[in-house]
Amino acid sequence: MDISDELTNNIFDQFIGYNSVQTENELSVLNRELDHQKKLNKLLKEKDIEFNTTEITNFLARNSGQISDQLRRFQELHDELKRIVDENHNIEEQEVRYKELLNSTESKKLASNLREIKQLKDQIRFFLLQEGVAFPS
Repeated sequence: MDISDELTNNIFDQFIGYNSVQTENELSVLNRELDHQKKLNKLLKEKDIEFNTTEITNFLARNSGQISDQLRRFQELHDELKRIVDENHNIEEQEVRYKELLNSTESKKLASNLREIKQLKDQIRFFLLQEGVAFPS
């Protein structure tokens, strides 16, 4: 089994982070983003350039400091998450009962399904990012 199979089928990584309410909320958030994109599309088609540039200038003035702070906090969170996930994987590999659970067919199948949900959410986020659309919160 290669490392990507192990990551896909690790039920520990998948079950602890799965929350059906959050997943439903994220679907709602993405649907709201779709609505926002439709409104933006309509606004851009109306071509009121003066209004649009004024709105963007005001947005920059209101949000620049907060966005810089949020970026710093995300960077810190990223570093901490990497450290703790590595530590967790080391602990999982040291305990025989955890290894047996990780290798069960049922565990691998469910973990794979949960991983696929995460991947689809990430693909949507990545697509929005590539298109210059900030992921909604």
